Amino acid sequence: MSEAGKMRRVLRYGIQCPEIFTDIECHLAAMRLGIPEERGGLGRYGHFRKVVEYLWPETEWNPWMERRVEEFCDYPEKPMGGVFKVHPWVGCATSGKTHDAGLIAMVWWLGDPDRSSVVLTSTTAKSIRRRIWPIVQELHRSTKAYSRSPFFSKGGLGNLVDSKTTLQQSRGDDKHCIAAVAVAEGPVQKAVSDIKGFHPKTRMLVIIDESNDTPEAIFHSISNLCKGLREFHLIVIGNPISRLDPHGTCCEPRLGWSSISVDDDEWMTRSVDKWEIPAGKCLRFDGERSPNLAFPKDKWGYLYGREDLARAKSSPTAETSVLYWSNTRGFWPPDGLFQTVMTEALVMQHSGMGSFAKEGRFEGRTFMVAGLDPSFTEDGDGCILRFGTVGELSQGKLGI
Repeated sequence: MSEAGKMRRVLRYGIQCPEIFTDIECHLAAMRLGIPEERGGLGRYGHFRKVVEYLWPETEWNPWMERRVEEFCDYPEKPMGGVFKVHPWVGCATSGKTHDAGLIAMVWWLGDPDRSSVVLTSTTAKSIRRRIWPIVQELHRSTKAYSRSPFFSKGGLGNLVDSKTTLQQSRGDDKHCIAAVAVAEGPVQKAVSDIKGFHPKTRMLVIIDESNDTPEAIFHSISNLCKGLREFHLIVIGNPISRLDPHGTCCEPRLGWSSISVDDDEWMTRSVDKWEIPAGKCLRFDGERSPNLAFPKDKWGYLYGREDLARAKSSPTAETSVLYWSNTRGFWPPDGLFQTVMTEALVMQHSGMGSFAKEGRFEGRTFMVAGLDPSFTEDGDGCILRFGTVGELSQGKLGI
């Protein structure tokens, strides 16, 4: 038995804590266990708030942040069969999604850091350094709580190795840590292998930022990562661009795209069978309904506000702009705004993403095809080459 285990214990927040534990250690333990109010606790969300209050008392909470954290914390105490929870987030620019993901990562990991791993992914190393990693760095640097308890004496706030974009539980431990990984530059399989290397004892959180441009191979690795764990969370972050990209796939409503509209702020999603990802709950953040607009003057300068909305609407054609829908409304652009040969509605109407796409099987002869965009202009996108297979399906139909 550990030294902490031999100490006299006291009942606090519904759990027996070693007497030497300070209030913050008890809140972290109660948060991890999800002790509800009827058993003396504050509920998982209530304890999360207390941890933030102790460690980062200057944190400004806003309604969008509260929605994200409360939904993340919403799962039962000691659930039978463990937890596999999917959290798709979609919304306008400057809605705080990436910041709140970093805060959730830090607080959740601190609940049991020597049995937990957090993997933060973004498309490139430069993007990681610009987006989510600085949030972890700042939270690690700015904490206001120091303690002589066993939890903090063994490195509760971790050992930050900036050159590896890793916050270790203890020096040299690259498994039980918070680690940021670039997934869209260099060999994709290397990124997949790196992510699979993080396999903690009991808990794991994967946060996929810029998920629209994340290779599908990363999503395929999720089924491997969650095996043998008691608790697994997947946060998928993106701006709405296409219903058919990886982010749109994770956000697809349980009852189909026709079941939601721009008036909806949340909905239950359907499972993604090809990635073995279960159903979840999508949260949406609309710039036209920003919390700032409820006040005479913007209250939270870092959130989408009046000036942002005025600029977005300044053009007479704003509401027919793809950028307006993606960056302001936080909703997928209506069909007709993209100049494409086949619209997303047409693809979905004819089961273009249907059972064949999930099963990936042909029943007759097949042949290879390819498409090349040479990109002759100097300021255009890079040269793109894509291969595909055309083959016979049942009843004489062709599929690609």
